[in-house]
Amino acid sequence: TKGYYEIWARAIDSQGNSQPMVLAQWNPGGYINNACHRVNVYGV
Repeated sequence: TKGYYEIWARAIDSQGNSQPMVLAQWNPGGYINNACHRVNVYGV
């Protein structure tokens, strides 16, 4: 289907603990970044 989509990858362990969807505070160095990974996709 045409349009804009976002694909999110989120890790969940065997005890149900998961990554946060977004970071509460951005770290300019990128350290301790465990938020979900997001990819933008355009369908044509």
